[in-house]
Amino acid sequence: MNLIPKTSFFNSFVFFLNTFNSILILACLILYSYSNPFFSTLSFLTFFFPIFAFLNLIFLIYWVLKLDLKLVLPLILVFLINNNFSSFYNINEPKLDKRGLHLMSYNVRLFNHYKWIENENIPLEIQKFITIQKPDVLAIQEYHDEYKRIFKNFKNSHIVLSGDNVGQAIYTNNKLINKGAVELRGFGNIAIFIDLLQNKDTIRFYNAHFESFKVDLISMKADVKSAKEIIFKTKKTYLVQKDQSSALIQHMLKSPYPI
Repeated sequence: MNLIPKTSFFNSFVFFLNTFNSILILACLILYSYSNPFFSTLSFLTFFFPIFAFLNLIFLIYWVLKLDLKLVLPLILVFLINNNFSSFYNINEPKLDKRGLHLMSYNVRLFNHYKWIENENIPLEIQKFITIQKPDVLAIQEYHDEYKRIFKNFKNSHIVLSGDNVGQAIYTNNKLINKGAVELRGFGNIAIFIDLLQNKDTIRFYNAHFESFKVDLISMKADVKSAKEIIFKTKKTYLVQKDQSSALIQHMLKSPYPI
């Protein structure tokens, strides 16, 4: 029996899937890089980006083992993905500059105040982690005021609560010159900022928490109704985040100090 035609057809089918997956990855990269209402309906795709990226690696390995030049397509996608996310994730150990500031941003999820995780020691673990890191400026998202004791070693702070003792906070030992807040569209969303002295310079730091997607993919059912719900929620959140980021950028452009 001649298996060459079947093998050729199979490779063609695999390459079709590879190409389709590559298109989905490119769509996700566009959504990450450009905020435009035109793309809002497709914003749900970003939830599945890790899956698309993993499949791309599988395709790359497959074509490498086949010694097929089709490996160029997934290889290009690997470079594009790395180029887009290298600014967010630093694989190498950063070189510390003693002249600079150690900035730390941390979403503490209300310190597990409502016991979402079955671990009573989370506030203590967060405190230990911050103590080890020793940040000069600490930006906290989803802050809860009942746990302010954790930050008792910081001399200065800027805390803005939006209800139920919940909000954003910035802690530092540097001298503060000014502080304020930027109201953002959405319930409980706000950006805060501080102007602090570092040596003889004044620097502005922002701490922002944008609208969350609030989509529980694990509990979703595999049906049309759930799919429509995901698309609706992600589209709505995408548009809100666009307005929020635009408002924050406009405020930053008016800053009298470097950010």
